[in-house]
Formats: sequence, C-alpha cells, structure tokens
Amino acid sequence: MSLQNKLTHGECLSDALLTGYLEGGLAPAVKAASEVHLVACDRCRASLAMLMRMLKHGGLPASPAEEAEIDAIVDFRRRKHPVAAGRPSLLKKLLPIAGIAASLLLGWIFWRSGGESGVPRSAEAVVQLLMDQKRIFEPRMSGQSYKPMERTRAPQGGLDFDLVRRQMEEFRAEPYYWGKFYLLKQDPGEGERAIEFLKKAADDPEASASVHNDLGVAYLMFGGDAGLSLAGKEFQDALKKDRDFEPAVFNLALFYERSREPQRAETEWRRYLQLDPQSGWADEARAKLKASR
Repeated sequence: MSLQNKLTHGECLSDALLTGYLEGGLAPAVKAASEVHLVACDRCRASLAMLMRMLKHGGLPASPAEEAEIDAIVDFRRRKHPVAAGRPSLLKKLLPIAGIAASLLLGWIFWRSGGESGVPRSAEAVVQLLMDQKRIFEPRMSGQSYKPMERTRAPQGGLDFDLVRRQMEEFRAEPYYWGKFYLLKQDPGEGERAIEFLKKAADDPEASASVHNDLGVAYLMFGGDAGLSLAGKEFQDALKKDRDFEPAVFNLALFYERSREPQRAETEWRRYLQLDPQSGWADEARAKLKASR
C-alpha cells in the first residue's frame, strides 16, 4: 500500500512525515496526501499545536528550563508512539521553524472552516482570512468581500481564536488589526477592546477612511445607545477622507436607519447604488429601498 493510500485511509502522520512536510522535503504526491489528512485529523493538528505552544522564542534557542520541558514531552511521546524511539531531539530540531508551524496550522484551520487555502504572512492577511470566513454582522468592514449575512451564536465556529491571537502576536500586529481581530471575534465581552484598539488607530491624524469606518462598525456593534451617534461621526469622518468610500456610505445608510431617519437613509442608499450598482452589497441596498416604500 502506498504512503498516500495509507494517509487517505486515516493513518496518522509520523514524526518523520511532519518534519518532512515542515522542511519541504516531501514528494508532491505525499505532500498533498499529508495536507488532506491534516485537514481531517484533529489528532495530527493537535500535535502541531502542541509543538507550536512549546516554541516560545520564535525560533531562538530554548532556555535550559524549556529544554527540560521539551525532553519530558519527547519521553512521553516515545512511550506513547514507539515509532519515535531513537529521535529524542526531534522537537528541538523543530525549534527554528516555529513560525512556519504556527502559520501552517492557522492556514489549515481556515481551510477546514471554508476559507481560502494558503498561509497568512502578516497580521493584515490573518484579519483578511477572518473576514473571508463568513459575514457575521450587517455593517460593512473595510476590505470585506460580499457574503450573505449568517445569524448564528457561533459566528466563527471551528476557529481557534487563541491560536489566531498568538499568530497576531507573532506578526506584531498594529492597533488597527488588533481592533479588527476583536471586532471579528464577535465576543460582547471583548467589544470594548475592539473599540479601544480602533480608537487608538483613529487618533492618528493620518488615519485612513478604512480606520474610521471600522471604528464606526465597532461602535455600532458594541457601543450601545451611546455608541450610535459616535458611529455616525466615524462614518462621516471616513467620508471626509474619501468622499466615495463605499463601506462608509453603506454604513452611514444603516446608521440613519437605526437612528430612525428614513429619508436620510434612503438618500444614502441611493448614493451607494450610484457608486456600486452591481455587487451583493448593492442588492442589499436595493432591498432596503424597496422595504422603505
């Protein structure tokens, strides 16, 4: 039986295969089969997660205490999996590729949950992958491609946000991307953190229309009654930066709807359709206009 057939029939990846994959040493067919297995196998992804959690220095040598911790884990793995006997330094050998392991695991998680395959290489890319998963609220974030909104109590089900957060730390994310991360996490308990980070980004006099727009979305989602007027101001500030910025026009129309100003909302929906007559966002704008008649 070939290696690829073994993998497709559910056999877990050996340490040698995991190492070969991370180091780019597998034949294309074996590499593809390994990826298929990793998408489906919680156990093998958990092994990668364990490795990642141990690699605390982004590829720098471990401290003596961490060396001892790694040795203890290797001894445990050798007892659990005799195939690994004679390879006590395997985890130490993986220390220089900590960032690769984290990125690959993150990419697999997004892939399994319906996102695009690929490895994110910046905080901006991580946030974009989160936005590409599904649309979890009505307002439109900057850079967000259209998807129908899904109403669910688990807006990003299947994603390990602790893992995503660690990847953001690895990339040394700027406040703007941290704000978007907490906004997309859609956790009311952390809504204030989304506002805090996005406000810090918006305090920069050179902040873009995107920053002001996304702060407005955070106020709409987490700011309560007091946040409604603040959201409107941020959408207006975004349009001062870029008068034709489509997300801010879309969100300003929503703001007027929620403020019970239907005529002003209708004006903004019509303005939006002049800027974007054909997308899914435009279809929603038309539906809003039709419902207001």
